[in-house]
Amino acid sequence: PDNRLANPEIQCGQEFEGRKVLILGDSITVGTPAGTSYAERLASSCPRMQFQKVAQGGVETGWMYNQIKGRNLTQQGFDDLIILGGVNNLQNGKSVASIEDSLNLIYNQAKQQGLRVIAVTVTPWKGLGSWTPAKQQNTDEQTKISAKLTKL
Repeated sequence: PDNRLANPEIQCGQEFEGRKVLILGDSITVGTPAGTSYAERLASSCPRMQFQKVAQGGVETGWMYNQIKGRNLTQQGFDDLIILGGVNNLQNGKSVASIEDSLNLIYNQAKQQGLRVIAVTVTPWKGLGSWTPAKQQNTDEQTKISAKLTKL
């Protein structure tokens, strides 16, 4: 069977050499003992880039903002910020507006400091026990918001 969708190939062009990337996230970014997270796959596929992962299982986007609040990311050498956040907010019944507020703070701080922001959309989570159709609708809305905010 074709395994490209489950394990897509990651290629890093020369234009990315030497870039330093901060990756913010939750358990999806942390990864599991049984598998490698996307952050580790990026690091192993792009050895001429530097990656720093700040992630913890179960956290919401407010925690992610607190990890960068007040930090001068540019002075710390970062060029890019990758963020995957919001699924725990949704699981915990938080509003899409509250997720948007936290993401706005993160995106604005990074952009004001000259970083490129790369949003990773919330992964499908229908099989988890707390999933409901209403939470799926919020997940879909949050995905649209992440795409909109990165373009601002």
